[in-house]
Amino acid sequence: MPAAGQQIASPYDSEARWSTKREIEWVGYKVHLTEMCDDIFPHLITRVETTVATIPDDQVVAKIHTDLADKDRLPSQHIIDTGYTVL
Repeated sequence: MPAAGQQIASPYDSEARWSTKREIEWVGYKVHLTEMCDDIFPHLITRVETTVATIPDDQVVAKIHTDLADKDRLPSQHIIDTGYTVL
């Protein structure tokens, strides 16, 4: 049986993949949201990155930072979920 990253999991979408994170299992994609949370501004989603479900969270941090920097939106402090922690 092929690895989850190579196995077609849906006859309707050949790029959808099976994945699991903690107790949650799904077939589809993974969405990474970046939200601005400064006290003096409204909380806004400033970046959305969609990947196949098998991409680990920590593999998108550099791309998110690059894209935010290109648009002069890189925060002075970036608080991330531990799933995005690069060891």
